[in-house]
Amino acid sequence: MLALRILAVIALQTAVLGQMIYERAQILMNGAIVTLKTVPIDPRDLFRGYYVVLSYDINWLDVTKLEGDNRFVPREEVFVALEERDGFWSATAIYHRWPTTLGNQVVIGGQVQSVNERRVPCPEDESDCTYESQPLEAVTVEID
Repeated sequence: MLALRILAVIALQTAVLGQMIYERAQILMNGAIVTLKTVPIDPRDLFRGYYVVLSYDINWLDVTKLEGDNRFVPREEVFVALEERDGFWSATAIYHRWPTTLGNQVVIGGQVQSVNERRVPCPEDESDCTYESQPLEAVTVEID
């Protein structure tokens, strides 16, 4: 009886590991290869010295220049549509939910790290211009 329980536990663990391997293999077999532009950052750390951190062009998105949704909050899950241009892939749209792709677009998921809004300044002659009514000039979304 004990041997049967041990075999059941081993079979369950093997099935879970097999499922994890199968999911990753499906991504490798059916996924698209995406080449992104890198943006090197050379920080200095007290303990590590100088080192290089690679970031990507699609990590910082200006939602006023992209299709899709335009209001995001930190730690929100987002989906970015990418399209190939001149050998590199760049963001064309950003959404709250998984979008339908058109043509040669690829969608990747990410999480909003920060949102930075910059508003168009109010004209001097408008006395009732409030912060909320000002049009957006740029909204930068940092995605990880």
